Order: sequence, then C-alpha cells, then structure tokens
Amino acid sequence: MNLIYIADPMCSWCYGFGKTLSALLADPRDAAPLQLALVMGGLRPYTTEPLAEGHADEIFGHWKHVHEASGLPFSQAPNTALHDPEFIYDTEPASRATIAVRTHWPQHVWRYFKAVQHAFYADGKNVTRPEVLPLSEGWDWACDRWRRSCRLPRLLRESPHSDVPTGARTSRRTPSTSDLRLPNPARSWPHRAAGWARP
Repeated sequence: MNLIYIADPMCSWCYGFGKTLSALLADPRDAAPLQLALVMGGLRPYTTEPLAEGHADEIFGHWKHVHEASGLPFSQAPNTALHDPEFIYDTEPASRATIAVRTHWPQHVWRYFKAVQHAFYADGKNVTRPEVLPLSEGWDWACDRWRRSCRLPRLLRESPHSDVPTGARTSRRTPSTSDLRLPNPARSWPHRAAGWARP
C-alpha cells in the first residue's frame, strides 16, 4: 500500500495525528507492505508579519483541543514560540528543512519531521529559525554534517518550501494529487514502514 501524507511540521493537527500514523507505520497489519510518501503542504509559507494581538492565544486554544484529542505534550503559555512578541508564523523554513532531509537522508525523514514538531509544540522552540532546525539533541548524524560543511543554509535554499506549487495553494480549489511534487521515486520512494518510518 502506498500512503501519501500531506502535512506541515507546524500544523497542530498534523502533530496530533502523528501518534496514530506512527502506530500504523510500526504495525501496518493488512496494509503491509506500507510505503509512505511525506509531502509538505505549505501551511503558512513566507509569512512576514508577527501575530496580531490576541492571535497567539486563539491559536493556543486550538492546540489545547489537539492535546485533549491526542494526549500529546504541548508547552504551556506563555512559554511557547507563539507567545514570543517577535515570532513570525512562517512555516517555510521547517518545511524546507524537512524536504532537505527527505532528499538527502530519506530514511530519516519521518523521524526528523516528528522531531521538528516536538521541538515546536512540546519544547516551545522557534523552528522558523534556521539555526534551530538541525535539532542537535539526538540528531548528531545530521548536525555534524551540517556544521562541518555549513550546508544547512544551502540545503534550505535548494529545497522547495512546499510540495504543493504556489498556484495550487493560492487557488480556491483543493489541490489534487496531480498538483503534488511527490518524492523522487529513485531516491526516497518506496520505503517500507517497518524499515525506516518507526516512531
């Protein structure tokens, strides 16, 4: 079974759904062999303005719903990235970093995607900052390479911010699978869940 999962690392419901998807990937049962294509949907790319007054609390209210539904941890106000007065909810850097990992280290992309989510939602880190995205704790394999060659900025520049083209995202219609930039079959697809996409 081929599963195309369209998500964003800074989407709270995507974070909440990760628990269910991780369980499916770990034990696909009748869906085996399960192959995952992780596609970035582009939630708020290239946002340039800080959140309007009161908007952080409004978004945090949605996070509470996700916590109640999923049981996953969230940092508490005011110790969230949302409540930083200078925070700009730009999902482009985190999505681009995920695509960079998918391109260069596809076997790690699901774990990296979840690590970015956990850093943002549970640890309250501002993952819009490129210097945060290597996520040094537990990611020495990537951080060493990034630090030695200073490749992270270049990887971010080379990787598209979203797998959904701008025209499809800005139009009123719902993007179809024909709009999506799916992972390169030769490099990152297929990958069996039991082999790499474990929680």
